[in-house]
Amino acid sequence: MINFKEHDGLLFRMLEEPVPLTADAELPCLVRLIQDDTMLGKTNKMGCHQETLSQKIICIELTGGGLFMNGDYTYRYEIIGYPVAEGSADWALYQMMQGKCVCHVKAPSIKYYRPTHYVKRVMRENCTDDMYDAVWMEGADPTGWEIYKEPEPEYKVGDWVKYDIDYYLQVIEPSGKERTLCRTLSGVNVYPCTSCLTKASPSEVVIDFGSFSGWIKRASNYNIEVYSKGNCWLANLRFDMLDAPTRELVEGLLKAQDEEKLKGDNND
Repeated sequence: MINFKEHDGLLFRMLEEPVPLTADAELPCLVRLIQDDTMLGKTNKMGCHQETLSQKIICIELTGGGLFMNGDYTYRYEIIGYPVAEGSADWALYQMMQGKCVCHVKAPSIKYYRPTHYVKRVMRENCTDDMYDAVWMEGADPTGWEIYKEPEPEYKVGDWVKYDIDYYLQVIEPSGKERTLCRTLSGVNVYPCTSCLTKASPSEVVIDFGSFSGWIKRASNYNIEVYSKGNCWLANLRFDMLDAPTRELVEGLLKAQDEEKLKGDNND
């Protein structure tokens, strides 16, 4: 089982079984006094205080005479772990063990997380696969891992979008990768494919007024002007001439137009 521990603010992958600290050991590493049932282990346990036995030391370098740190001989120590570099596969697995999602820089849209004792890879909605930690580690790139960040939704609540050629909708939930929950101009909820939507300005949304249809703009606080898709003037309508659903739609579009204009003025 893969095991990690933190020591002095650093993360280490712990060895399943300690190995002797030798002159050719890979450094840096985490070491402790040998405490097994060998003669050396028994000697250490008999000659050292419990606090000394429990100490873990980060070994960075060895001297030519086989000494390190405070002059102790390396043969008295054993390696129990190696440091984990940020962005490494070990680091990514540890992050998943902490409940975080990770991804690789080569494919930032594919996320990995660890719901229980296995790693789950999510390539897209309803397309996942599972693998044990060891299997994932075998196939994982050794470097290039980072914390996964959920992408900003393409469309936000309140956005106006166009579906197909000339069908306008308003987004009522942040868009997903596959589909986006929207509402038609008549108030019906629909769930079109996100890839089939394009952003629309509230100034281009075409409203059906019965005998004619067109986009609108504010004429005054009491009425609107209606224009055809070819920008030909069609009508001047007072708010009190509109039925309740149409008036609510018109007022929502005018408010969105005002906000869009204000945002454009601020950017200038």
